[in-house]
Amino acid sequence: MLQAKAAPTILDRVLETKPTQRIERLREAFLNGQPTATVDWARIATKAMMGTESEPVITRRAKTFAAIVREMPIDIYPDELLVGRSGAKRHGSNIHPANPPTRKSLNSRKRKGDPVLGLTRQIAISDEEMKELEEEIVPYWRSQGRTEMVPHYGHNIHNYEKVLRKGFMGIRKEAEERLSRLDLTDPEDLERVPFLEGVALAMEAAAEIGKRFSQRARTLAAEEADGQRKADLLKIAGICDRVPAAPAKTFHEALQSCLFVRLMVIWELGHDAGFCLGRMDQYLYPYYQSDIREGRLSKEDAQELLDCYIIKVGNAGASASMAVGGVKPDGSDAANELSYVFIEAIMHTRLVGPSFAVLIDSKTPDDLLIKACQLSALGAGHPQFLNSDVFTAQALARGTMGGPAVTLEDARSASNVGCLELVIPGKDSGYLYFTHYSNHALALDLVMTNGIRRSDQKRAGAKTGDPRQFRTFEEVQAAFRNQLAWMRKNIQ
Repeated sequence: MLQAKAAPTILDRVLETKPTQRIERLREAFLNGQPTATVDWARIATKAMMGTESEPVITRRAKTFAAIVREMPIDIYPDELLVGRSGAKRHGSNIHPANPPTRKSLNSRKRKGDPVLGLTRQIAISDEEMKELEEEIVPYWRSQGRTEMVPHYGHNIHNYEKVLRKGFMGIRKEAEERLSRLDLTDPEDLERVPFLEGVALAMEAAAEIGKRFSQRARTLAAEEADGQRKADLLKIAGICDRVPAAPAKTFHEALQSCLFVRLMVIWELGHDAGFCLGRMDQYLYPYYQSDIREGRLSKEDAQELLDCYIIKVGNAGASASMAVGGVKPDGSDAANELSYVFIEAIMHTRLVGPSFAVLIDSKTPDDLLIKACQLSALGAGHPQFLNSDVFTAQALARGTMGGPAVTLEDARSASNVGCLELVIPGKDSGYLYFTHYSNHALALDLVMTNGIRRSDQKRAGAKTGDPRQFRTFEEVQAAFRNQLAWMRKNIQ
């Protein structure tokens, strides 16, 4: 008797292409991996800090970063086409000595499992590393008064486009040229020296990360029996010979360079504090377009590479965000072919992270809206739908509140970070951590109830008056602002 054919799922109906077997294996390896924690980052950072105690803070930071980039253990794992992980192991994360786990907290995590994946799995750390952390590393950090894990809470977008265009050696050259123009008899110029020297030192180290992976790829290729995997590894080696030291020339090089940038941003602080990726369909599109036009890359291969990238970033959880769509600096719609490839990649991978947004504006094509809605129908929590026109207006409004004015071109380049707030890539510095968030929907609801919570009829907001007595929209706005102000003062 013939078995009835299974009805197609929603995923079957919305996918334009099926993920390759490589992507399925990488996804399974990620979902089924054993989370681990290591002290490699903390060990290297601590040693570098001990050796630079007499030097300026800027110099210490640069030398510590350089030591981490040059000494962190690295490897390349099966099926990978893009390389580099923030932890020394495939599913590893770094312990920060200013906020270390205790044996009790690790045991609690072992019971609860991994919070990112929501799975019941142990988070492993060896007894030897735990002893080193408790007896050597943490005491040093505390002796230095370093009890805060982060100097800021991230939530910014680094200038990926500049790295792709210049490479780290190009940025180093820029710093050295500025140094050469300084007048060392001018006190203000003299103060700039440690920073620019630190930039040059850090950029030189950052440029070397590719060579480390290139050497590892060639070592693995020499040992590899499978012809296709050997070819993959040799291609990785060739790409890492160039980037991120030099400008990217191809789509594959651009993705690899972006991955190295993100890796080293995390290494610089020892954790991922909402360092986000911006509108990747915009700054990666020239490389994609050129490769497709010149026949260097098929659309299928480009899709697989982007799928690999999403899985790589997903390994760090949901703290990173990226976006597609929006508008160009001239105000025209920014959606391009790569925007759709990104949405397809999120469909293929269906992971918690990275957080993914589609920026909607008055010119957004219906096809992109439909594709985004198909992704939403999968129930994986993607995408966020964010209003690019509102983003632009918010950015322009900064100049009306006492701060420096934002140009229209910069305002149109804004993208989301962290949760959803807008940032201008390469120009915003992020923000300090704050203690609580404001629920704007609740504030409006409290306007409708004069500050009384519907669930238990208790006061949860300001007395803003009976909304039935409001006669103008301005009165509603004023009441809403009062409810928000009450929240900020009273909810901790």
